[in-house]
Amino acid sequence: MEYGNLKWFDVARGFGFIEPDNKEEKEEVFVHASEFTRSGININTLKVARHGRPGQRLSYDLETKTNKKTGKTQIFAIKLRLVEE
Repeated sequence: MEYGNLKWFDVARGFGFIEPDNKEEKEEVFVHASEFTRSGININTLKVARHGRPGQRLSYDLETKTNKKTGKTQIFAIKLRLVEE
C-alpha cells in the first residue's frame, strides 16, 4: 500500500496524477477516473493541490502496465482509498 496526495485531476479528460510520499523512488502516479468509481469515490468532491496546500490524501496500490506498441511502462494507481487526516 502506498500513500500520496492528489496533485491534479482533470474531470473532463478523466485522469490525473498522485504525488507519492516517497518522492525519491517514484515518479508521479497516473490515476484514471474509473479507479475512483471502482473505489466508490465521487470525483467531483476531490481536493486537488492549490496555492501550496496538498491535494486529497489517498492510499492506493500500484499496477505496472506496458504499452504493447511503444514498449513504454507506466505506473497506475488502483484500489484507491481516501485517507482522513
